[in-house]
Amino acid sequence: MNLKDSISHLVVIGANHRSSSLKFRERITLSGSELRILLKKIELSGIKNHLLISEDDRIEFICLHHSPKYIFNFISSSLVEITGLSTKEVVKNLFILEKKKALHHIFYLTSTIDNLISGDFQFFLSIKNTFLKAKKLHSFDSSLGKIIERAIITTDVIQKKTKLFEIPMSIVRAAEQIAKEIHGDLSGCISLFIGPGKMAEMLVRHFQDLNLGKIIVTSASARWMEKISISSANKKIPFDNLEQALAKVDILITGAGNERIITEEIIKSALSGRKAKPLFIIDGSVPGDVEVGVSRLEDVFLYDLNDLEQIVIDNRFENNIAIGEAKRLIEEEISLILTDIDKNNSLSKDQEQFDDLDLEKSKRDVLRRAKVNAKPVAIINDFIKELKKRNLIKKERNN
Repeated sequence: MNLKDSISHLVVIGANHRSSSLKFRERITLSGSELRILLKKIELSGIKNHLLISEDDRIEFICLHHSPKYIFNFISSSLVEITGLSTKEVVKNLFILEKKKALHHIFYLTSTIDNLISGDFQFFLSIKNTFLKAKKLHSFDSSLGKIIERAIITTDVIQKKTKLFEIPMSIVRAAEQIAKEIHGDLSGCISLFIGPGKMAEMLVRHFQDLNLGKIIVTSASARWMEKISISSANKKIPFDNLEQALAKVDILITGAGNERIITEEIIKSALSGRKAKPLFIIDGSVPGDVEVGVSRLEDVFLYDLNDLEQIVIDNRFENNIAIGEAKRLIEEEISLILTDIDKNNSLSKDQEQFDDLDLEKSKRDVLRRAKVNAKPVAIINDFIKELKKRNLIKKERNN
């Protein structure tokens, strides 16, 4: 299937922050087993060219198919069966895009412009990894693969030419930015995360996904310690070893929800053996886990959730400029794709007209030669060979 046909068969169906409520999106956030059931259904349906994206705040199914209605009915009925939601609720909250609108959406989705948090590099990496895994499983051929690859390449260009992925537009990204301003390269840093709060969990995942140094996690909650997933390069420690571990860490992120477990005395003790090495602390609990007096200690940088939220607010204007630049690059790339399609079609038609004119000239030459030649049959046979040769060239060109 050529690029023109691919776009004419392109369909995107799903639910995101624009089409549905958070409550609905939480209901269709599929577990690992549910995701496998859906993928098996897709496989058995015979839909060959597809990519399924299932993230925290969205589920989207991208495919090439001649019947968007069939795909919509298939996805909606599958979600009804897997989640137990009513058909009416699922159908009401799903969106469907076709052809050029679907093409635009894929580029905006991949570049994170259509994400709830634009410039979320982790989200882009997740889509890229999903694409690479699906490619290995042969979930699609080059006809769909080329479209998504163009979107990924365009996002790489956006990353190089704009500040979209540099401007923190989430608390997690703001925390990363401040950590880098204080410590520079984080690859040599040690970060200690205290659970079971959501902020600690989000930052553990973010730091781990981006390989931002060594990670230590601890919590008074045995359930959270069992649930939290970390790589073999990182480690979990008993909560009783907290004070001992603080002497070695560069970044402390708390989400314990236990009032003032990090006292001024504990931090003073940790700083005594650090030789003026700065300590960056994020208090991710409300009420806070860290005593106010800690902020007055030398070489300590204490931020709470309000501080991080203010950074995000201050970055909105600059982020809007970056989004505008990213949109321009996307529109230029899509325009180039569509222009190339039109140009190739035009060249193909012009070439066919040229071939037809050339063939008519050859035909006239053959007939003229046949009139003066004693063996016209041989000449006409030569013409037939020429005709077959030209048809073969046409077929090769079209393929």
